[in-house]
Amino acid sequence: MFKKMLLFFIVAVVLYGCDNIEQSTSDQEKFSTFESALTNFNESAGKNLVFVNTTKGDNLLLAEDNGEFFYVGEVREENAQYISRKITSRLDISTGGGGVEVLLPEAEMNYYIAIKENSMIDSDKQSFFPFSDNKSFQVLSKKDGKTMIESYEKIK
Repeated sequence: MFKKMLLFFIVAVVLYGCDNIEQSTSDQEKFSTFESALTNFNESAGKNLVFVNTTKGDNLLLAEDNGEFFYVGEVREENAQYISRKITSRLDISTGGGGVEVLLPEAEMNYYIAIKENSMIDSDKQSFFPFSDNKSFQVLSKKDGKTMIESYEKIK
């Protein structure tokens, strides 16, 4: 009986912590311009920030904190206003790199974003682009592994 109650409690806590992606944007600050939303994200980002425009028109933000953690954000338009927000948790990249799958429901697209240390790898399918002094990144389609980067800009 105790185990069932404990299991119920753990499930309730986990479910309470899960947010619907649409609900989370309603409380966020909205901006009249894309640039204002980008500036807002930049102020809270760590020491490195790269803006990526994907081939599907999505606006991703790749940020690095303290050289050891990485996370992904986005700027999206909603009702003629712009929202910037963090869309992944912080990932530890201190061991040389890492990756994360990002699902954008409104775009119906799954991306895989990889960060590698000291890596300017070129291959037939993909190249890694500069992220920081010793790290590079790539944004891939989760479906077929092809690069999804239309353009990118190092913000800081």
